[in-house]
Amino acid sequence: MLPTSARDAGMVTVEAALALPTVLVMAAVGVGAVGLGIDHARCVDAAAAAARHAARGESAGDAVAWAARAAPEGSAVAVSVAGGIARAEVRAPPRAVLAWLPGVPVASGSASVRVEQ
Repeated sequence: MLPTSARDAGMVTVEAALALPTVLVMAAVGVGAVGLGIDHARCVDAAAAAARHAARGESAGDAVAWAARAAPEGSAVAVSVAGGIARAEVRAPPRAVLAWLPGVPVASGSASVRVEQ
């Protein structure tokens, strides 16, 4: 039989080996959640910029180009002008850290601006 200190040292090693993957997964989810918040803010800013440019009379292509520069990489941008209102929507793909989790929200933003005359 092992002395008490040797047996306790073995238990601590096993506990650490079981806890370490959990800590790493939780850290990855935390980093992904912060990234999701940043992506959401970037989507909102990109949509606002695209709507402003469309409201000034620039082409939809130019407004989409402005949004694409401000949005997270791989984002989908839609711009429309109808009824005197310019609208823009930006949706970003989920970050790789969170893509494997079911039900992860997608970062998105939208903006509407009255067309300037």
